[in-house]
Amino acid sequence: MQKYYDLLIEKFLQIYPKKIQQFLRKDIVFSKEKHFVKKEAVEGPYDLETRQVILWNPNQNEEEFFIFLTHEWGHKFYHEWLSEKQRSEWLKIRSRENIDFDLKNSYSVFQIPEEEYCTVFSLISLVLYWRKMKMKKKSHKLHQKIKQEFPEAAKIVEQHIHTKSANHSSLAHSPDRNITSREVEVLKNWIHRAIQE
Repeated sequence: MQKYYDLLIEKFLQIYPKKIQQFLRKDIVFSKEKHFVKKEAVEGPYDLETRQVILWNPNQNEEEFFIFLTHEWGHKFYHEWLSEKQRSEWLKIRSRENIDFDLKNSYSVFQIPEEEYCTVFSLISLVLYWRKMKMKKKSHKLHQKIKQEFPEAAKIVEQHIHTKSANHSSLAHSPDRNITSREVEVLKNWIHRAIQE
């Protein structure tokens, strides 16, 4: 089963510039463990201390795997690629737009800006992936919906994805970054509604 997910990872990575592919490819760890937070299954975290994206017993279809993996890559990107200045810029932009994916029910106010970044990173990644897969109508519809809902946030995340080099500053220590099955489902449903309109 890991081979299947390894192939998917390589397929997903193709949407990013080469340096980002190399950056995201490293530090992916598969684990057969299952984890729960408040009785809710957790798909996988980004561990800030080890800088690893941990895939806990992946058992999703391609779409769900894409959503949760790109979300966790968003955490890695946020902490290891972006500069302090870029993170500050993100905090200003996200405060002007409503990026509502029911995150306030799972996260503290201090965690929400990062979770929003990872959500937008995942959505922009899906637009790029569908473009790459020649699914132009879906890609266009999703991109239009994203630009309608949070245009500044989408624009800045797209710019970040095309940034030339990583931030190599030291990382602050804080808890793991997780995405739960429910969060994957909320995002998946939003995507499906966006491309139905």
